[in-house]
Amino acid sequence: MIGLNHDFLLILREENPYYHWEHYLHHPSSILIHDELLWYMHDTIKWIPSYNPSRKHTFKGLCMYGITEIREDGAEVAEKVFSLWAELFACGPKVLKLTGGFTWESENDSIKDGYERIVPNTAQYEKLIVNRNQLVDKLQTLASYARRIRDSNGAYYIFHSGL
Repeated sequence: MIGLNHDFLLILREENPYYHWEHYLHHPSSILIHDELLWYMHDTIKWIPSYNPSRKHTFKGLCMYGITEIREDGAEVAEKVFSLWAELFACGPKVLKLTGGFTWESENDSIKDGYERIVPNTAQYEKLIVNRNQLVDKLQTLASYARRIRDSNGAYYIFHSGL
């Protein structure tokens, strides 16, 4: 899967305050996870307490179209969520074939009535094809980032940049 990746980066708060977040967009050290995989895990990611520095408020989950911080108050849940997804995916075959979002092709009949119609026999669920080991490694690294936040009493945070 190419493009549409979310970036995750462990940042030392003292040296890199959140208000310099633009320096971390597409950072070469970022862990990249595809948008569709995060939507696959979305229901459980919504359990993670987090902070949106753009709007200056706390919430749960990730800002899928902006930036998010996972701080000390969300570190324990983040560690569990990411490590348990890693364990689950590790049970699968080397190439994971996951069920993605529902999709269809549409056509616009502007001459007839202007309505968009679904092309017959095109509705289906997308397939997410993923290298198991790469995904497990990324999720384990995110879990280790969360553990580091917790063990450092909040000296670090996970910076997340959505689409």
